[in-house]
Amino acid sequence: SSLYDIVVSPLLLRFPQEIICVSRSVRDFLQKTLKVKKIPCIIWSGIDINFWKPINRHTEKKGAFNVVFVGRVVFEKVIFVLIVSIRYAPKNVSYFIVGDGPDMLNLRNYIHSKALDGRILCTGLLSREQTKALFFEMDIFANPSFYAEGLQLSLLEAASFGLPIISTNLPGIAEFFPKGSYVRIEKRNPQ
Repeated sequence: SSLYDIVVSPLLLRFPQEIICVSRSVRDFLQKTLKVKKIPCIIWSGIDINFWKPINRHTEKKGAFNVVFVGRVVFEKVIFVLIVSIRYAPKNVSYFIVGDGPDMLNLRNYIHSKALDGRILCTGLLSREQTKALFFEMDIFANPSFYAEGLQLSLLEAASFGLPIISTNLPGIAEFFPKGSYVRIEKRNPQ
């Protein structure tokens, strides 16, 4: 919980006609932590499943093995742990960081300082068409985030596209994806 969550949010949530949440975990947070008395309605995030149609993935692929992260580049999303994890990956593994944010320059500098420029590519922001085209070249979607958000749309897009997912077990993720449908990673553990 941040100062914003404790001070500002209760003021904003005092008089609304309706409160809409994107997951049960957000609803529970509002009710338990912020003591919101009005019962929020839940409307889960959605994506255009016709655009992100599932594809048949070939599991036997030779050569490069590509891991992608799509999201806002902020410290809370623990992207640096993902970057450190490449030390434990075989040499044919490459990472693609799609997105932008206040910590992108720090991330690029860190990648360069560790001489990982050849294995990690920061694309910056991509359109959804460009992201979909990139997904065709990817083998795994990685979500190292511990950022308190309901459910990242990029996870839904990757799942709809058919990419296997490695993710932290945040409440929004755990309630949407059934146990066993993705690989859970431990908090801030690059291995």
